[in-house]
Amino acid sequence: MTVAVKLPKTIKVGYRDFKVSQAPLRDRYGECDKDRGQILYAPGQSNLQLLNTILHEIDHACWDLGGLEDKEPEERVVTVLNNVRTGVLRDNRELVSWINYILKTNS
Repeated sequence: MTVAVKLPKTIKVGYRDFKVSQAPLRDRYGECDKDRGQILYAPGQSNLQLLNTILHEIDHACWDLGGLEDKEPEERVVTVLNNVRTGVLRDNRELVSWINYILKTNS
């Protein structure tokens, strides 16, 4: 029997804790509010789309915490995002459990 795993209410990205919550967003699936430390997601998404949205918003948090500029070289961007994301996965066991649940139930 598969037990449903819920999306965590907080995700650590680098030294920051981002609160995760649903919000009525217009014309987009998600938003990373770096000033308020929030990751927002729109209602009505499939589990797989929500997973994609949350990972996308985590990338925005990584970009900001890495101090990346708009015209950064690709290798630097990939290195920063992956270095920070590795820490996100290490520091957020609930997030990893939720990702695994979504991937298992949507295969």
